[in-house]
Amino acid sequence: LTLAAAVALYLLCRDLCRRTPAALEWLAAGVLALGLCEALPALRQYLATQAATEAAAAGAAELARGTFGNRNLLAAFLEGCYGVALGVLAGRLEAGRRDWRRPGAMLLAALAVLTASAAGVAILFSFSRMGIISLGVATLAMGLAAASGGVGLGGLLVALLIQPLIVVAVGLRAARAV
Repeated sequence: LTLAAAVALYLLCRDLCRRTPAALEWLAAGVLALGLCEALPALRQYLATQAATEAAAAGAAELARGTFGNRNLLAAFLEGCYGVALGVLAGRLEAGRRDWRRPGAMLLAALAVLTASAAGVAILFSFSRMGIISLGVATLAMGLAAASGGVGLGGLLVALLIQPLIVVAVGLRAARAV
């Protein structure tokens, strides 16, 4: 029954996007908003438990898991949102200057950057091994696609998104080693 509902939703969204191309942007904005709404509480959860653990000096901090019961489920959900965010950014960069003048284009791009950054850091804080690997693979694939497609700004943007993630990962690794 759940699979039938998912297939029906997919077919409905596909049909809607074929009739009105603007619906695709609304669907992407919805996915990005959901990703941001899941990543921010996960980040807060990890940082709050990290501070409490340091104050009590007992045990390891709880890993970020957001509203999911398992950190791997959080990473899988956020990985999908991260991919949509990268896709939106690549689409905006490919569209050219005239597309940025459309209403909501800059807002959607800003939402994509926020979601990609927050989701990437939340995936790192979840310490899901496969989530971290797929985050790196998705970012690398997007960077290579942007570089080979001649979108120089896209490659720069992906590099700017990945740099804070690398800094956080190295900092976490160093903190856990101490």
